[in-house]
Amino acid sequence: MDRIHVKKRNKRKGRWLRRLMWVIGVILFLVAAMLVFIRLHPDFGGRPNAEELKRMRSSPQFRDNRFVNAEPTPMVFGQKGSFWKLMGKFLRGVENSRPEKVETVAFDRETFMQAPGDPVITWFGHSTVLLRLSGKVFLFDPVFSRRASPVGFAGTKAFKYTHTHHVSQLPPIDGVVISHDHYDHLDRATILKLAASHTRFYVPLGVEAHLRRWGIDGDRIFVADWWREFSFPGGLKLAAVPARHFSGRTPFNRNATLWCGWVIMSGEKRVFFSGDSGYGAHFKEIGRRFGPFDLNMLECGQYNPAWAWVHSFPEQTVQAHLDLGSGYLLPLHWGKFRISTHTWMDPAVRVMREAERLGVDVVIPRIGAVVAIPPPPRTNDWAKILEASGNQGRPVARP
Repeated sequence: MDRIHVKKRNKRKGRWLRRLMWVIGVILFLVAAMLVFIRLHPDFGGRPNAEELKRMRSSPQFRDNRFVNAEPTPMVFGQKGSFWKLMGKFLRGVENSRPEKVETVAFDRETFMQAPGDPVITWFGHSTVLLRLSGKVFLFDPVFSRRASPVGFAGTKAFKYTHTHHVSQLPPIDGVVISHDHYDHLDRATILKLAASHTRFYVPLGVEAHLRRWGIDGDRIFVADWWREFSFPGGLKLAAVPARHFSGRTPFNRNATLWCGWVIMSGEKRVFFSGDSGYGAHFKEIGRRFGPFDLNMLECGQYNPAWAWVHSFPEQTVQAHLDLGSGYLLPLHWGKFRISTHTWMDPAVRVMREAERLGVDVVIPRIGAVVAIPPPPRTNDWAKILEASGNQGRPVARP
């Protein structure tokens, strides 16, 4: 009898071990398949060659085989377990986190090129901005795909616009300026469409490997560490400046490339583009070295208390503008993607409230509109939308 029980018990153990080995085998296969997919799929970017690695390792920002911020910058802040609560809230969504449709303007390249004023801008949502300065045209963090994702069938999906904008609608681009390699700022499909032109690409350290893998010639890629300046044809200058953020196109290459903001200068004209950045002492230093600015294009959306050091809250955006010096403030990093848990209009509402309190001139044009700086002193359509929902604000850009 005991022998029969032992046989049955051993049989059950063997069956359980076979199932366990099968599960482990499936998990190992899926992990291996994922690693191969990441290695082979070009959207995940490239790896630096020996020369690029040497350049990266010589950077003061590169320590222990990764890039670091100038100030201590926790990635996730909060009590134990708060990260998973946040992820649950993000996946469930919040009320008004996505609009049914965003009223936009059809972009017209002739209007953009002939509009009186200097600089002239068009905002295409999130952080994609077209800038004309002293006759030269620059495109910042261009993302014209429907998703900020390495695959077209999943990931962060753009809001629905009344007008769709394409790279083919743009005028000839003299310079493409990239702040860092996150998918909502560096989009391979858009870069490939821009590659057909003879434009120059300005990127922070490490990002050149992505562009090189995507077929961009090395002599068209200009690589920057913080505070590096470049001369640009026509008497302009570009300078890469510090930001407080992070980088990576997979969980396995976090901070393997640098992040930065950019200054573009032409004579007495100054334009600043922050990329993604939490608030920090670097804004005052940038203002001291290069300010005052005619236009500050600053991140103000996708914030959350859990990652308070790597993204700016709207009130901090206004303070950063003051740290940089005078001029107009264009709030970015909102109006196209939902990457946090606030309502989709909250960044604009809060920026305008704080700007009105502190006497800051805010430019919030409709997506696709052509706006000259300084803009006409009248309220635009965004204010009407906000006032209709009970929120007050007085932006000054024309629609």
